[in-house]
Amino acid sequence: MTLTTHGVTGALIVASMPVYPVVGLTLAFGSHFLLDALPHWDYKILSLDKIEAKKGVVVMTGGRNFFLDLFRIGTDGFLGLMLTAGISLFFFDSVLWLLIAGALAAMFPDFLQFVFGRFKFEFLRPLQNFHSDIHTKIKIEDNLLYGVGSQAGLICLCLILFYYLRLI
Repeated sequence: MTLTTHGVTGALIVASMPVYPVVGLTLAFGSHFLLDALPHWDYKILSLDKIEAKKGVVVMTGGRNFFLDLFRIGTDGFLGLMLTAGISLFFFDSVLWLLIAGALAAMFPDFLQFVFGRFKFEFLRPLQNFHSDIHTKIKIEDNLLYGVGSQAGLICLCLILFYYLRLI
């Protein structure tokens, strides 16, 4: 799942419960794992250590591909934050900083995967194992158009559901 999809979903969850921001942020964080359990497309991490990846650990090797990956991942996360800001323009009762916090909370598990792979902080191992175990093994591979389209469709579906259920 892309960071954009995680971020927008997290923002919508937080927007649906502005009176209970801690609950909203917790659910936004948890939504990451629910979305990762669904079959989805992921863009390839070019600098991924494939031996470690088979063990369920995200280790990115250095070099040119690492910086290309950082740019791609950063762009993906930034797009999620910009869409979140756009959503806040249409739902005036939502506070932008709270929606951004929800988006970041929903993206945070992937950042923690990177931190674990890079620094091997043992206190993160249970979360890393859970993240790896719950992540779908059914991948939509090598079809950028379908992959991006399906995630854009999921974002639209979430927007429609949250709007029509009057959650935002």
